[in-house]
Amino acid sequence: MPTYSGIGVYKQQIQLNEAETQKEILLDLGEVLVASEVFVNGKSAGIKVAKPFKFDISNLVKQGENEIEVRVANTLAPHYSLPRRAMNLGPVESGLIGPVHLKISE
Repeated sequence: MPTYSGIGVYKQQIQLNEAETQKEILLDLGEVLVASEVFVNGKSAGIKVAKPFKFDISNLVKQGENEIEVRVANTLAPHYSLPRRAMNLGPVESGLIGPVHLKISE
């Protein structure tokens, strides 16, 4: 969908043991075009509109299965890029580019 402007949703289930839930856990989304919001088990971990796209999810995880949802919103630039080139509306590219890393402290 080359002209889509809106929000893309990415979901992933992860398993954590009790020891892991006692540590600092950071979700690093890598490159995001353009803005993101992260939810863990249905609760917002925050919104980022610029680098770094890193979220501390330590207080939102639990032992066992956890759902991570990443919402990525782009600009109106793709919508206006065809048939003519968008000017000053932001990047035409969009999405969760990554790489995505879940970092659990030692």
